Amino acid sequence: TYYLTISSSPEKKIAYATQNSTQFNISGNPEIVTTSDNTKVTDDACEVLPAKSLIGKIALIRRGACTFAQKVANAQAADAIGVIIYDYKLLTPFINSTAIKIPFALIKAEDGEFIFDQMHKNKKNIKITFYNETLPFTNPTSGKISSFSSLGPSYELDIKPEIAAPGGSIFSTYPIKLGSYETLDGTSFATPYITGCVAILFEAKGKLSADETKKLLMNTAHPIEVLATSNQTATQTSIAGQGAGLVNLLDALSSTISISPPKLPLNDTANYKALNTLNVKNSGKDIVKLTVTHVGAQAVSGYNFTESFVPRGIPVYQDSFAEVNISESSIVLGPGQSKNIKIVIKPPADLDNDSYFIFSGFILFSDKAGNKSYSVPYMGMKGNYKTLPILDTAVGTPFIQTENHEIYRNHSQNVTFTLQGDDCPILAVRLGQGTRILAIDIVPADSKVQSNVGELNNRISSPLMAEKFPQDDQVPNGQTNLTQSDTQINRNFPDSLGKIAKEGVFYYAQRNQDTGSNNGYLFIWKGKVDTYDGKRDIDVPNGSYRLVVSALKLYGDEKNKKDWEIWVSPRLDIQRPYFKL
Repeated sequence: TYYLTISSSPEKKIAYATQNSTQFNISGNPEIVTTSDNTKVTDDACEVLPAKSLIGKIALIRRGACTFAQKVANAQAADAIGVIIYDYKLLTPFINSTAIKIPFALIKAEDGEFIFDQMHKNKKNIKITFYNETLPFTNPTSGKISSFSSLGPSYELDIKPEIAAPGGSIFSTYPIKLGSYETLDGTSFATPYITGCVAILFEAKGKLSADETKKLLMNTAHPIEVLATSNQTATQTSIAGQGAGLVNLLDALSSTISISPPKLPLNDTANYKALNTLNVKNSGKDIVKLTVTHVGAQAVSGYNFTESFVPRGIPVYQDSFAEVNISESSIVLGPGQSKNIKIVIKPPADLDNDSYFIFSGFILFSDKAGNKSYSVPYMGMKGNYKTLPILDTAVGTPFIQTENHEIYRNHSQNVTFTLQGDDCPILAVRLGQGTRILAIDIVPADSKVQSNVGELNNRISSPLMAEKFPQDDQVPNGQTNLTQSDTQINRNFPDSLGKIAKEGVFYYAQRNQDTGSNNGYLFIWKGKVDTYDGKRDIDVPNGSYRLVVSALKLYGDEKNKKDWEIWVSPRLDIQRPYFKL
């Protein structure tokens, strides 16, 4: 990595890490300043900093309480030219935001505290110099899950991801004109690594089926411990982050043990599967003795419902473990033999039902004589998954916005549109969770249809995704040309005129994110409907209407009225100046 020095102690080389392992892109010797009064502040630079307080300076900020992106954005808004964040280990920082325009880097906590002390001890300005030279350091995240790696589970609480592979800080080839070699991150490295493993497996064992291949790789993967801080006990990373663990090709090639199924998704505690059976088979020529144990993994929750129904950017982790009873503490398998083992898994008693914690762990099988190990991951959710809210009313959506950026969200409100040019209702929807079906109906304003979602907050006071206005709709991936069967979806409103034309039904709509361009969906209604009897793109006459948003709950049955979240818009008065049917 590259290093820096400070003017008060130029002999001390301080290593730093940037997102792409490149040099800090600042020349000269700028001044470095702190944004807090001591090194123990946990929310350093998490709030807006005084305007122009960092003009031309590098900000030294402690990690904690909020994202790197928020800290750097606040420093940037105060006119800093760069940010140095000090952390408990020298990690590769990752910020996924095009709004960040200034360079940022991480240094170790002790180096940050050293610079802090130098500034306050010397009582004078400290200058910083970045060198175009490198020095070696031990990568503390080696063999650990990358901080930017996506968390599961799937929308049906299946264990996803299923396996991990090297994909962080990978030194590899690069276009010659850009330097030939580079250290980079991402699935673009982990995926070909797995593909290479599969190719070698096929060469050694013959072509296996997809299920056999996956089971072999998962059975022999090595569980991954968390990247522990100085005051944290090392434990297993949540299965929601690592799946079966780190792929181990050597163990997969030499394995004679097969465990089915290779994973145990337990569902939520409202639909729970406590009793599970694992079949262990020895396909080798030797007798194998396996010791069977259990190890818990971190529990994780992604929600803070006082802020939003969208999962938070930084999840909450907790050392809460399931109680596991195993029918056999050890088994002996002769060549070709198999044996069933009963596993009873009780959810952690100390987890709150309303926080939707994901709990998980491993059933471990150890062959001490052969110096081999195998494992099967399990995972469940504490709480009733079906009650997770879909429409993000916590931030005040859905709502209607106008071309003038006015917002209307209450049923008692009304707003007039001429449908001329951009003067059309814009429906803003934010999904806290993905939904299998999202539908939008048009009903007369005097319809008896009622919303069944919670009271809307007013946290969003400016138009959703205003930076995209007044461009085309920002809609979920899915159906955009409705068939007659599409218009029949959730036909629970007797007075519905039909679905909004072309965009009235979406299947498998993904959830939104807390920030960025995917923070919500916009639908522009131009006064047209697709009717239940098969007519398309029909103009509604001038009059008063409401939009009805329907989102199918997780695990929901589309034929059950109770399984839909419903929101009814304010009154929309359509008054075209020259309209005739």
